[in-house]
Amino acid sequence: MDFVTSFLATPSGAGLTALVTLSAAVLAVVAAISSFGAARAARAAARDARIAVDLLSSSRTEEERLISQLRLEVGRLSGSGGAAAKAPGVAAAPPALTAPPAPSVAEPPPVRPAPPKRDSDAGTDETVMFNKAAMAPQPRDEFHGMVLVRVTAGPDAGREFKLPFETVTVGRAANNRILINEDMASRCHAELRYEGNRFAIKDNGSTNGTLRNGNPVSQQPLEFGDVIAIGKTELLFTCEGHDLGTSDPAKAIAAYERTLERQPDFISALQNLAFLLERDVARRRDAAAVWDRLKKAERR
Repeated sequence: MDFVTSFLATPSGAGLTALVTLSAAVLAVVAAISSFGAARAARAAARDARIAVDLLSSSRTEEERLISQLRLEVGRLSGSGGAAAKAPGVAAAPPALTAPPAPSVAEPPPVRPAPPKRDSDAGTDETVMFNKAAMAPQPRDEFHGMVLVRVTAGPDAGREFKLPFETVTVGRAANNRILINEDMASRCHAELRYEGNRFAIKDNGSTNGTLRNGNPVSQQPLEFGDVIAIGKTELLFTCEGHDLGTSDPAKAIAAYERTLERQPDFISALQNLAFLLERDVARRRDAAAVWDRLKKAERR
C-alpha cells in the first residue's frame, strides 16, 4: 500500500492517477448520460402510454355515444324511442327483428284441358280453331223469307206489311190486316189473296177502284215489283230476295230459298230463284231442279 502511494506521488504515478481519474469521470459521464437517456425514454414511453389510454378512452366513449344515438333513433322510429330518450343512462332496447314479408306470387291461370283426340287423329298434330260466334245459336228472324207490301207513296209511306200465305184485306177500317190512312180508300177496299200457288190483287167493288201498275183491275195475279195504287197510296209487292236481286245475287238466292221454306210451291219465288241460279256459275246445276219444281207448281 505504501508502495502504491509512493508510486502515485511520482510524476509517472501522477499521470496515471490523472488518467484513472479521467477514465472514472468519463465512465461517470457515460453512466450519467445513460441514466438520463433511460429516464427520458421512460418519460416518453409514459407519455405515449397516456396518449394511447386517452385515445382508447375517447374511442370507447365516442363508440358508446354513437351506439346510444343509434339506439335512440331506432327507438324513435319504432315508437318507443321517446321513453328511452327521457331516461338518461338507460339505453333503449333494440327493436325486435321481424322477417320480411314473403313476395306475393300471382296464381297461374287455370289450365284448360285439351279436347280428347279421336281415333282418326292418332299420329297427327292438328290445332282445331273454334269460332264462338258460329257455334252460338243464331237468332232466327220470324219474318225471314216473308212476302210483304211496302208503302212507297201516300200518308203511310215507309210502312211495311208482312203477308202470310192466305187472304188479307186492305182498306180504311180498323179490322183490315193492311190498314191505310187514305181518304179515297173504301172501308174494305181490296184483297190480297194467295191461291193457285201465287198472290193476286182483287178489288172489292170499291168506289174509286184499284190499279195494278197503272191499270184498273178487278182481279189480277201479282209478280214481285208490281205496284198497287189506291187513291194516292202506292203499295210495292216485294220480298227480301227481290230487294237483293240486283245488288247481291248470292244473298238474294239465300233469301228466296228461305221464302220457299215457308211455301215450297210459291210460283213467283221459284221463277226468280231459277233465273238467279242460271246466272250463278257455281250453282248453275241447281237451276234445273228448280225449273222442274216450277212446272209442277204451275200444273196444280
